[in-house]
Amino acid sequence: MNQNTPIVIGGVGGSGTRLIAQILKELGYHLGNYLNLSEDNLWFTLLFKRLDILNVSKTEFLLLTNILAKAISSPKPLTNKEIKLVDQLADTVRTQHDKIVLGQMAESIKSNVNDKTKVNWGWKEPNSHVIVKQLKRCLPTMKYIHVIRNGIDMAFSENQNQLIFWGKHYFKKELENTPENSLKYWCLSLIHI
Repeated sequence: MNQNTPIVIGGVGGSGTRLIAQILKELGYHLGNYLNLSEDNLWFTLLFKRLDILNVSKTEFLLLTNILAKAISSPKPLTNKEIKLVDQLADTVRTQHDKIVLGQMAESIKSNVNDKTKVNWGWKEPNSHVIVKQLKRCLPTMKYIHVIRNGIDMAFSENQNQLIFWGKHYFKKELENTPENSLKYWCLSLIHI
């Protein structure tokens, strides 16, 4: 795994993380080879954007972090153990991603080959803030940029994906998609970092 310092961009969805990602790319940072239109790293989505990530062992979390770091920054291919875990994750049904999309993510990460080690690297995925403390344990030199947009603006934003996805875990109940609940989630997101 590349030991250079990664930069991770996170925040509540719709807060402006894409702008920061575009700036880092202009500065020569490699944020991965499989990004969506919002510049989200879809390998992160495959590996980490799932409710059970909050309960995996430290060993599994480290393995997942190493897979992501290797895929973004290293010319080394994934090991058989890493490929098996990626395939298992692609075969698990999720709320916001069907098996076809997860399979595409898995094939992309498995077939990814960097031509050389990336010195300046990282990723942008707003959901990174949910697990930033675990990521920091695995990547102690990591730099994290948490993008914050006014909570009132966020409460009335159309992008409520994180509230819908993570809200039931943090608030221990199904939450209605309301500006009040969105603001509560926004406040909670600041506690994670």
